[in-house]
Amino acid sequence: MKMQIVCDYSLRIRQATIGYKGSVHDAKIFAESAIGRAPGNYFCERQWIAGDSAYPLNRNIITPFRENSNELSQYKRDRFNKYFSKYRVRVENCFGKLKERFSSLKELRFRLSNENNYKSCCRWILACCILHNILQDFNNDDDNSCDGEEIDYPPEIYEQHESRIALAEFVNNRSSQ
Repeated sequence: MKMQIVCDYSLRIRQATIGYKGSVHDAKIFAESAIGRAPGNYFCERQWIAGDSAYPLNRNIITPFRENSNELSQYKRDRFNKYFSKYRVRVENCFGKLKERFSSLKELRFRLSNENNYKSCCRWILACCILHNILQDFNNDDDNSCDGEEIDYPPEIYEQHESRIALAEFVNNRSSQ
């Protein structure tokens, strides 16, 4: 069973989609999720989430540049991808923290042979997500600090049609100063 989450910098789960079979592609799960179907309910004009290369690049999902991309120079793409990865990896940190807290999620012992068992499994995972967020709120460990810095990006990044290119140019110009 697959679970897809959107988390913030402090590893709080902001949206979870639970219950797809393991063979379903991540992009399909996202497209059919509440956040994928109605992004306007979740994002302000100047917001996006960091996704990996399994997701399509769009207004609300910024992804790394692919190796075969011809956008920007190889140097700028590599530099952006390295910078970008520290934000994108937060979701992996969140999954790790969730499974560390609730080891039952590492190997669920539900037989998914009928609808009731399937629903119980989904409810169990959701309960773990809710408890995880409660613990995150009360846990002030250094583990929750963001590896990346908080940056006020200039407005022109959001006004351009291609936010990823604008963001990559910003990162490269900022890093070279």
